[in-house]
Amino acid sequence: MKIIYLLNCEKKNGFGHLTRSKLVAEELKKQKFKVFFLLIRPNKFFVNSLKSFKTYFLHQSNQKIIAKKINKLSKSQNFDSLFIDTYNLKKSFFKDLSKKIYKFLLSDGYYSYKNLNIIFDQSLSLPNKNNIISNKKFVIVNKEAFKIKKKNNLSRKYKVAIFLGANCKISKIKNVFDAINKINDSRYEYNFFILGKYSKKIINLFNNKKKLKIKLFINLNSKIFLKELNKSQLAIGEGGNSALERYVMQIPSLNFLTNSNQKKILNLKLNNKIFYTNKKKYKNSYLYYFKEISLFLKNFKKLNKRSKYNIKYPDKFGAKRIALKVKSFTHLNHPHTKHS
Repeated sequence: MKIIYLLNCEKKNGFGHLTRSKLVAEELKKQKFKVFFLLIRPNKFFVNSLKSFKTYFLHQSNQKIIAKKINKLSKSQNFDSLFIDTYNLKKSFFKDLSKKIYKFLLSDGYYSYKNLNIIFDQSLSLPNKNNIISNKKFVIVNKEAFKIKKKNNLSRKYKVAIFLGANCKISKIKNVFDAINKINDSRYEYNFFILGKYSKKIINLFNNKKKLKIKLFINLNSKIFLKELNKSQLAIGEGGNSALERYVMQIPSLNFLTNSNQKKILNLKLNNKIFYTNKKKYKNSYLYYFKEISLFLKNFKKLNKRSKYNIKYPDKFGAKRIALKVKSFTHLNHPHTKHS
């Protein structure tokens, strides 16, 4: 069985899209699928992360051309299934796509259910009917996050991890730095993680802020990133997939909901003792960060160890369940396997 995975690598799609796509692809391989990736506007970070897969590239986002490329690959590589990471695809895209191809989608709340065989809703906001699976058991979280052993903090200083997503803007980093400088609390040290593209301007910004006790981590792989993250007692970041990783690692976190896409995590009804979200509407300004981070740190002034919480969900089997559903569907509907 062969399947092609369509992944948009444009800047607006963060590190979480890459992580969950890789997790699903690895589970599909375990179910005996041969997985190809079609990367739209690829960058080095995405390409290097998917070295274990056969990859094809398309350096433009015209949907007619994408459909044409998929049809061509379908014939030349003899695959009959397409898996799509959330993508704002038009009806015309599906009209241009071969009708023989089975279509599966990871959705963050956007969908056109008539054009797809199965939709795996990661937002838990869609109706659980027809071809839509909207169930917390199918939410994808990196397995490595569950393997990390929890450590208690024996120091009086608290390490705070900061991860603002892949390819984050320098203005966002600068505003967070200015907020930390205004807070000016010597009990906190900061580990700042940057994954994806970065510039000399960012490096210079860190060099100019040495007095803030900020340690910079650049371009770590997923496993090392989580190990380093685990050394922190608190975390600050955006509300994407990495927020769920921090949650299952039981690191109390302030999670900024920077776009409507990220509000999906609120539908999981996570434990608010370790999962905080911004109180006011998000704004990229140092004063906004100052108020939100100050309020968050105030709740942990007497913190001396990381507490253990009973995390029932999400669990580590979401990607596996998705792969099994895809396998079951293709077996039942493939002309060589279905019963007459």
